[in-house]
Amino acid sequence: MTKVLQINIRGLRSNQAELEFFIASHNIDIVCISETNLTPAIDFQFPGFHIIRKDRGTTPHGGSAILIRATYPTPSPIQHGIPETACTDISIPSCMTFRLFSVYLSPTHPIPLDELKAAISSSPHPVLLCGDFNAKCTIWGGHSTDPRGAAILELLDSNNIFTLNNGAMTYSSDSSGSQSAIDITAAPSRLIRQIHNWQVQPTPPPGLAVLCS
Repeated sequence: MTKVLQINIRGLRSNQAELEFFIASHNIDIVCISETNLTPAIDFQFPGFHIIRKDRGTTPHGGSAILIRATYPTPSPIQHGIPETACTDISIPSCMTFRLFSVYLSPTHPIPLDELKAAISSSPHPVLLCGDFNAKCTIWGGHSTDPRGAAILELLDSNNIFTLNNGAMTYSSDSSGSQSAIDITAAPSRLIRQIHNWQVQPTPPPGLAVLCS
C-alpha cells in the first residue's frame, strides 16, 4: 500500500526535521508539498527521497515539490505552464500510472486557468491534483464559495475530476485559530476508486496534513 502525504509546509528547510519524523512515523512514500519557499539557487536534498521542485523564482516564497521514496524509479519532471506546480508521472504496480501535480496557487495571483486546463487535457494518464489552491468552496468543506473556488470547481467539473475532500478543515490560522478548507485532493473517478482513507491530520510542521493511501 502506497501512502501519500499532502502538506503546506510554509518553509521546507525550516521544517525539514519535523517532516522527516512525520514521514518515518507514518511510513509515507510520496509527499506533495506546498509553499516550499525554495529558490533555484538553493541546493536542497531530502534523505531517502527523490525530489521534483517548481520554485517561484529568486525570492524564497511559494513554490511546490514532490518527494518520492528512493525505492521508486527515479522520476522525471513534467514540463507544463502552471506556475509553482511540480509534476511527474507515478507508476504503482497495484494501481496504475497517473500524473501527479503538487499545486500551490498564490492567493495574490490570478488562477492560471488556461495553464491548468492545458496541463490536464494533455496528460496521457489520469491526473491527481494535490495542493493548496487558496480557493474556498462548499463542495470541499468551505463555509462559502468564493470566486476562486467557483473557478476551480468549474475547471474540475469540465474535466470530470472530483474532490476526495470529506468536509474536514485543511488550514488552521496560527494567529486567530480560524479554520478553512483551501487545500484540495482531486482526481477522475477511475483513479479515485484506487484511493482510500483520505484524512486530515495534525502535524508537527505548521498547519494540517492530508494523508491517503
